[in-house]
Amino acid sequence: MKIPGFLTVALFISAAGVACAQEVLRMMIRKQLPIVEGSINGIKAYFIIDTGASITVLNADLAKKYRFNAVHNDFLNRYHITGVGGNCTILEVRNAELQFGTMKLEFINRACALDNISRRFAPEIKIAGIIGTDVLAFLGSQINFSDSTLILYPKAN
Repeated sequence: MKIPGFLTVALFISAAGVACAQEVLRMMIRKQLPIVEGSINGIKAYFIIDTGASITVLNADLAKKYRFNAVHNDFLNRYHITGVGGNCTILEVRNAELQFGTMKLEFINRACALDNISRRFAPEIKIAGIIGTDVLAFLGSQINFSDSTLILYPKAN
């Protein structure tokens, strides 16, 4: 089944018979990395979906473009992230609202320099962040490589 456009909002009926919203995001694959479109503070942004990353981080190098603050925090500065993009210090994020379709996330509070990731894996676009398993597990998610979709299931209030 083809999903038109980059994002489709769908409804499904749960086992209890209650209608629940879900967000179906179209993934782009760049050098075997799944990338989805969303926004930060209302500005279009691209995110790597990384099931090997335990935390979600924004690209501190793009803080000005997306109008959020990435500041040094004595507690977070003790920690570093090491990955394919190199080693970076974790910064505290303030004033960032991520959105995927109608789903808003206001609890993303970490950033580090990710421009090496953009240059290495997706030079034609700027990677604004990495969505890790903290967010994927919190929301409930399903990654389907056969039809290039990521489904996010929001938690009931």
